[in-house]
Amino acid sequence: MNGLDLLAGCLEAAGVKFCVLAHPGMEPLEKSLSQKGIESLVPVSETASAMIADGYARASGKPGVVIAKRDLSKLVTGATSAWADKVPLIIVSICEDAAADFCPAFDRSGIDMKRLFKPITRFQARISRPEDIPELLIRAFRESVSFRGGPVFLEILESALEQPSAISDEQFAALKPRLKAAPEPVRSGGDPGLIEKAVKMLSDAARPMIFSGGGVIRSGASAKLNLLAEKIGIPIVSSMGGMGSADPACPTYIGPQSYLSGEAFHTAIREADVVLAVGAAFSGLDGFGLPPLWSEKIKFIQINIDPEHIAYNPPAELSILGDADLVVSQMLERAEKYSPPAGRKSWSEKLRRLNQEHKQRIIEESGMKLSKIHPALLVKELERMVEGDQTYCVVLDGGNTCLWVGMLLDVPGPGRSFFPTGMGTLGSGLPMAIGIKKAAGDARVILISGDGSFLYNIQEFETLRKYNIPLLVVVFNDSAWNMIRTAQLSLIGHIQGTDIPYTDYARAAQSYGCFGAKVTRKEDIEKAARAAMDSPFPAVVDFDIDPNCIPDSLNSFALVEMEGTNLKSTGMLRSILSGQVKFDLRLINQIRYILKSF
Repeated sequence: MNGLDLLAGCLEAAGVKFCVLAHPGMEPLEKSLSQKGIESLVPVSETASAMIADGYARASGKPGVVIAKRDLSKLVTGATSAWADKVPLIIVSICEDAAADFCPAFDRSGIDMKRLFKPITRFQARISRPEDIPELLIRAFRESVSFRGGPVFLEILESALEQPSAISDEQFAALKPRLKAAPEPVRSGGDPGLIEKAVKMLSDAARPMIFSGGGVIRSGASAKLNLLAEKIGIPIVSSMGGMGSADPACPTYIGPQSYLSGEAFHTAIREADVVLAVGAAFSGLDGFGLPPLWSEKIKFIQINIDPEHIAYNPPAELSILGDADLVVSQMLERAEKYSPPAGRKSWSEKLRRLNQEHKQRIIEESGMKLSKIHPALLVKELERMVEGDQTYCVVLDGGNTCLWVGMLLDVPGPGRSFFPTGMGTLGSGLPMAIGIKKAAGDARVILISGDGSFLYNIQEFETLRKYNIPLLVVVFNDSAWNMIRTAQLSLIGHIQGTDIPYTDYARAAQSYGCFGAKVTRKEDIEKAARAAMDSPFPAVVDFDIDPNCIPDSLNSFALVEMEGTNLKSTGMLRSILSGQVKFDLRLINQIRYILKSF
């Protein structure tokens, strides 16, 4: 076999079922992959390719594979999102041999792509002989799932794929078990003595809390962690990266991830005495686990598979190195002999009540008479329409749009809600949703996107139509970069450069041969959404959203994102006096949130 067939055979042996080819022109590779039963997809834009593979990896729990032959720099955005969220991604670059380029003034082969990708990948290697393909692929898969995991980068010389391999069929058969095992992470339990101390600390605490991170999802520990929370009576909430790992059915569930739980989260991190953080990196979206949002008196018990993520931001009173699933299993065994203190239930109920009051306040606001649709009303209508569907997945893209959906839509279970929390990458939603749908099979996948972020990769509707991928896209169209617009009104008192020309995205979808519906009235929400759901084609429903409805949790986001900025009320006062911001229930709710949360 030549190097091309060897590459396809190694991917098959490693359990790869789907990969993304970054661009057309790789028909021989596409044929080799197909012969091995590996489905491939070619998007319109190279930029979308790494994001599609990223989405597939997030939804399947297996490394995503993207193979490119040129324009490697266009993969950097997607690779960076995967790196920030520790998503296992195998990036394969088929590169030219060191031959002179067409124009001596610019030698493409002279660009060091390994060096370009080094800061955003865990492992980089160059393959110059076909015989090196199996061993370096084994290493690449292992690195992508080891410890916290993440993207890896492999360069393969074009000549190495064309040359016959010296590896015999017998030798390749001997390599297959190692290739099969390569994508499986190594797991280790925690120190038994430290486990005992951790459980006792939690049992003795007056106001403990469990903070569940993305590592809980990757290790498959969600169900066990919620059971631990229930057994010892500890309030549980997830980080932004751990969305879905805290179960709404758990009696001690606080609410949606991080500050999307509103004043419940802020009260918890201000009053808690012990916090069990499992698989959490404490990113900026979670306030870093540090003051001013978090109390400096909290004693943190930190569990992580990667020592670099223990005490990286908040200090650790007790640190346990190990896999989340195995460590939580050990804690469950020891929790049998402990009973929650008498006052623990009231602590949990207080936080849950605060979250429910926050939600109810938003729902009441959504009943206001407005010229356009209130985003909270739209979220609740969408939730009602998918009620009873136990398999649907939601992909989020944008700024304020993600906050509205995150606050109000509790999607139960891990691996059903997706957002690139590490980088908050605008425009990643549509490509990620394509990869997620390829992994999700028959499950309905719904992308909820802001209008600005949707424009980044709208061309991938051609990909949806070409491969007949039945995706539902809901666009929150407020004709603005509204998160930035809101900051301008709050800080400087006027809007500058944050308007987006009014566009009918339903007509844009129709131009690709897909379903499209435009909704301007709340009375038409259900009819349009039902028609889109019933359509056999990829679908867009474009909703006109009131740009003056602002999620109150944006105040929490601003505390972290604008740390060090001189936040004054003069800009908001100017906006109110000029009539750009109305003093109505919406502004009153913003004030209530600030007073109750900070």
